[in-house]
Amino acid sequence: MYTTIIADDDIIQRTIIKKLIEDNYPRLQIVAEVGGATELIEASNNYRPHLLLLDINLGSDEIFDYLNQLETEPIIIFISSEKRFAVDAFRFNALDFIPKPLDKIVFDSAINKVLTKLDLDFSKSEAVINLNYLVIPSNQGYDIVNLEEVISITSEGRATLFVTTDDRKILSYKNLAQYEYLIYKYPLFIKISRSSVINFKFVKRIIRDSGMFCELTNGEIVPVSRRKTNDFKIFLNNLQ
Repeated sequence: MYTTIIADDDIIQRTIIKKLIEDNYPRLQIVAEVGGATELIEASNNYRPHLLLLDINLGSDEIFDYLNQLETEPIIIFISSEKRFAVDAFRFNALDFIPKPLDKIVFDSAINKVLTKLDLDFSKSEAVINLNYLVIPSNQGYDIVNLEEVISITSEGRATLFVTTDDRKILSYKNLAQYEYLIYKYPLFIKISRSSVINFKFVKRIIRDSGMFCELTNGEIVPVSRRKTNDFKIFLNNLQ
């Protein structure tokens, strides 16, 4: 099941799109319907959907001004009568642009393209799920690291910084949310704040001083956020 958000300021258009999906694509689960750009960003960062179906103009807002606030990189399909914005849409890595009024054949073609891409991405992730290394894309190429040698993973704006035992600092152009699956793949990774994941294997000691901090073997001291403190304590208690 792939999660989907529909964004259109016209409730009739939202209803039409929703019905097309529910009647023809049971593998797509609509988790939110919104009419404004701010609502879209909030819902997307909350649900982290696989697919966004977006009108370009949401009331007085133009969606292009808001997309850089997304914390993840879902597949985007624009559905709009503003054909003059098609080029701009593809600059935001849209998979497709569907003109209004909606044509079911065009809509079906776009959705099938989405499902094909999602299935391919899923099969790739399944193929490497048991491998113990990670290929990290950067502007210079690809860095290959063993997960057991990663000390910390930190959000750096929309990029992600990996620090390894051989003193490498690798900056990936992907955001931290796209690497959260590693927490389940490699159980020694623990997310201790919104912007930090650490490898507990390299925690030297835990400091309490107006909060909780992890001192790592490389000398780095990383704070545990208030939101994550209780989860971290539960993790520690399970080790005692």
